[in-house]
Amino acid sequence: MKVGDLVKFVAPAVFSNAERDYASSGIIIKTKGSPMGGQHKSYIVHWSDGRRTTEHFSYLKELSKNEQ
Repeated sequence: MKVGDLVKFVAPAVFSNAERDYASSGIIIKTKGSPMGGQHKSYIVHWSDGRRTTEHFSYLKELSKNEQ
């Protein structure tokens, strides 16, 4: 994923209640490296409800043009 991609929040079943707290889509506005220097990235996302959050790459799914 990269800056400008449209995404949605997805979570494993154990965190499925958290999905209700997120807007249906957001746009990546900044990429952040791993705090420990690894390959795992996080992203700052501007959500359609106006909020901004920092999300680990594994909790985001890029939306295809068909899902927009």
